[in-house]
Amino acid sequence: MNDTTQVERTYRALTERFGPVGRTLSRLIRPTFVAPAGKVFVWADFSGIESRVLPWLADSDGAEDILDVFRENDADPSLPDNYIRQAAKILRKPESEVTKAERQSHGKIPTLALGFGGANGALAAMARAYGAFFTEAEETEIVVDWRDTNTWAVRFWDQVWDAFLWCKENPGDAREVGMLTFYFNPSYLGGTLFMVLPDGTWLSYPSLRWEERERKDKTTGEVYVRTQLTYRSGRARVGLWRGLVVNNAVQGTAACLLRHTLSTIDADGRYDVLLHTHDECLVCVDDAEGPAAAAYLVEVMSTPPEWAPGLPLAVEATIADYYTKTAEE
Repeated sequence: MNDTTQVERTYRALTERFGPVGRTLSRLIRPTFVAPAGKVFVWADFSGIESRVLPWLADSDGAEDILDVFRENDADPSLPDNYIRQAAKILRKPESEVTKAERQSHGKIPTLALGFGGANGALAAMARAYGAFFTEAEETEIVVDWRDTNTWAVRFWDQVWDAFLWCKENPGDAREVGMLTFYFNPSYLGGTLFMVLPDGTWLSYPSLRWEERERKDKTTGEVYVRTQLTYRSGRARVGLWRGLVVNNAVQGTAACLLRHTLSTIDADGRYDVLLHTHDECLVCVDDAEGPAAAAYLVEVMSTPPEWAPGLPLAVEATIADYYTKTAEE
């Protein structure tokens, strides 16, 4: 019992000092990569890439307003950023009165959690990841407020899903939504729906069909049968809904941006990319060359490719002896 109590006290102390322990431990993976003597790591990452790609893909008036916020803040970082403006809308208070904690809880967390059609569950999961907590009533209120202040996103989800279903029922005919194009080929891999991304990359949903699936209500525990559109992924079948398709589009486009970055750097031949993650790439250079390498990465990554006109990109570069992550992600 005493051992258990001591463990609990230690766990609480670590959580209070560093935040969620699991998240803290995950941060210790990157520092295991250390630059050789006389060298430094230089890496750059896209800032808020998903939050920028989503409205850009939607290509609508309301979405363009969000992109304008990014453009204004990129040009003048002293202006309230998108998270502050979102928090102000949800909290119904002036932007100048939004605290750092409120920017996180009512700006950043809802923006990251709710952009792909998620609701209370997605918000709660994202809040836990950032060490925050909302009551069920607060979750519902934030979800409603976020959707009310981002009607362009809700409309985009619906338009994407409508196009997805329409193409399924109209083989051979393409349909465009924002920057995306959908097309269904009934004879390919048991019937495959393709989503074409802005750079021409095709995401596929093979063996697409409706089927009855058992579901369980997470709140009541009740098991029920629901008809759902599914596709084959490896040996399993995955259920589809509007949020998943939009998420695929955004993450896929972000991956295309990173591939463009990697191919540009490789073609230039000035630096060799040592490693990359979903939104950043890293090179290893002599100590003295660190600032020049950082400036180069920022220039390459903040320049949109030809297929992404109007997409505002912001990039942050870091120079260090070992690979790490900033305190606020």
